[in-house]
Amino acid sequence: MEPAVAYIRKSSQENNRQVESFEGQRRVIKRYAEEQDIEIIHWYVEAFTGTEVGKRKEFLAMLEAAENKTLNFKYVLCYDISRFGRLDNDEAGYYRHRFRQCGVEVVYIQENLQGDDTDDLIVSTKQWLAREYSRKIGDYVTRSIVTRSQEAKAAKRAFSIGRRAPFGYDTVYLDEEGNPHTVVRQMPDGSKQVYDMDGKLLRTLANGVQFQKASTDLNGLIPSDEQRVETVRKIFHLYIHENKGQNAIVGILNRDMQNGVGPPSAKGKPWTVGTVSAILTNEHYIGTTVFNKRSMGKFFKVRNDEVEKLPKFLRKAVRANDRKDWIVIPDTHEPLIDKDTFRRAQLKRKARRKDGTVNHRRSSSPYLFSGKLRCANCGYHFQGKVYRKKNWSRTGYICGGYKLHGAAVCGQHFLPEDVLLPPVLEALQKELEFFDWHDTVATAKDRLESTPEVEAMRREKIETQIQQVQAKMDNLFNCITPATKDMISEKLVQLDEHKKALEAELNGMDGASEEVKASSGLVQRLLEIAKEFNTLWAQATLEERREFL
Repeated sequence: MEPAVAYIRKSSQENNRQVESFEGQRRVIKRYAEEQDIEIIHWYVEAFTGTEVGKRKEFLAMLEAAENKTLNFKYVLCYDISRFGRLDNDEAGYYRHRFRQCGVEVVYIQENLQGDDTDDLIVSTKQWLAREYSRKIGDYVTRSIVTRSQEAKAAKRAFSIGRRAPFGYDTVYLDEEGNPHTVVRQMPDGSKQVYDMDGKLLRTLANGVQFQKASTDLNGLIPSDEQRVETVRKIFHLYIHENKGQNAIVGILNRDMQNGVGPPSAKGKPWTVGTVSAILTNEHYIGTTVFNKRSMGKFFKVRNDEVEKLPKFLRKAVRANDRKDWIVIPDTHEPLIDKDTFRRAQLKRKARRKDGTVNHRRSSSPYLFSGKLRCANCGYHFQGKVYRKKNWSRTGYICGGYKLHGAAVCGQHFLPEDVLLPPVLEALQKELEFFDWHDTVATAKDRLESTPEVEAMRREKIETQIQQVQAKMDNLFNCITPATKDMISEKLVQLDEHKKALEAELNGMDGASEEVKASSGLVQRLLEIAKEFNTLWAQATLEERREFL
């Protein structure tokens, strides 16, 4: 008997219409193998779209086994061409050629090939048809998104294309008249609880089973259970009113979870900076539906409320869209956070990015390269990660796209730190050999010494602005009449808030002055050791160099 492997695939684990697809393919392939006296030595099985090869782990493992000779087989048995992949002829031919170079032929059982020269024409035609099927589905789905988003904008209602509700919300289904009838709540273990509108639990759907709605149903968002809603509000409160950073918030939420007084994150795992950041930046929490922030389609995208055809070659599987192409529909559902709180959170994040407190490693963080490495596939930053087993652990960095959103966005790319760090430090040391530390630190000292003059000019400018605001307030007081009282009162409140903000900025400059003095002393100390830096660097251990960075 001649050895072969079998490859079976369906597009989605949750597609109920394909529940028996695996078994159906398996039966046909087994029958064919018995008829042809072929022994199947391994089955490669996966649920993933046929238009992407780079993320199909089983397909790539099968190719690797052929090229590395870890398995000895002569055939790859597929149910039909579309199961091998809905690829264009060039891409499909490329992978068939790689198998053929290893002495392996790809066999499409259901295609009735004749085994002569006409097979190449038939395979090319059917491969194009398989690809065209996916392209037409992509066209239909993208146009449906445009149509449904325009209808949602007109009706001022929530808009969703199969996405799970943001943490703190459940999905509510409405009939075609707009009357809500069912609520579906995503649970941490992946199951779904189905409730009626009175809050009575109707049933629980296992992980991977979709809720079957009517074709005419609409869906929107409704606040979830009280604990989840309060957690969202707590995150914003800690960030805005208690001035907690994201790492501190993560620690608080995880302690609450461990003590049984707080929920886990949306996917049932401990909280991370990524999950907290995603909540702080999500406009859904102010009652605004936002869609089309990123494009993952291979054939089409939505741009300027129109369907745009994509080029055949795409550098990234996930592409960030311009904000003007986002689908934004305000006031579609009940907000969990008021707009002013959300605005203040965004201003704070912007300020922290500007002054360097975000995307720079804190001295207490064990991850040297978090936020410094970007995934070439999806564009997300790599995040620190420790893999642990019983008597083993390894520190490194995992793709943020995969960590935050799973395999739908990117693969589980992991960069071990013990592999990454030594060449980085070696390259840095070569740079330091030619770096004039004494001159650089001296320049920093000169700039710090000029800071008081800049600060004095800034202080004078703020004091002038305060005087101008006060003068406007005095003038408005003199203009108050019964007819203008309400309008002027509102304006006075705005001016008073502006004045208080300027006064707070002025008071904050005193603390900044002390920081400048402290920094000047630090620079003086750096000047003293700058001449010895290269010597100290050469003598430092790997951990000491790492801590310095």
